[in-house]
Amino acid sequence: MNNIIKILATVTIVISLLLWLPNIVFQEASSLWLYTFVFSGIGIILLTMIKSKILIIGNTITFL
Repeated sequence: MNNIIKILATVTIVISLLLWLPNIVFQEASSLWLYTFVFSGIGIILLTMIKSKILIIGNTITFL
């Protein structure tokens, strides 16, 4: 169960970072970056269940 939660939390970090690609790489205004708050929040909730400090910090950084 912990491995599944770690994988899901890592996926939320990756998704949060990928949502910034249109703004940074293509220099195109996109409102997709607003979904980073949703995915990072989900990732933080998942990670508090397994108490992985490194991944919680990663998700918090993408949330900010």
